[in-house]
Amino acid sequence: MSLVRSRFQRDEDAVDDRQLMCRANGCQNRWSVQTAEVTACSYHAFSDAKEWPHITDDIFRGIAALPGRKESPTVRDMKTRVRGSLGNFPL
Repeated sequence: MSLVRSRFQRDEDAVDDRQLMCRANGCQNRWSVQTAEVTACSYHAFSDAKEWPHITDDIFRGIAALPGRKESPTVRDMKTRVRGSLGNFPL
């Protein structure tokens, strides 16, 4: 068994990596959402394709926000209960 990977195997791996990337032009993220139309990252999947260049720029600048990233009432309630109960434990 050879420990050296053949050139053919490396080329196949490169093709597989490109297939995992987001479909938005210039996006360096791997796709994480698959819809009937597209496989894209979470940033691009839920927005119109006309907005993709702006979203990609925001990702590079570090100011992109995921759509709908609001804390659910259930999570907020759980955090409140945990924080409230922390004062009840003796140290």
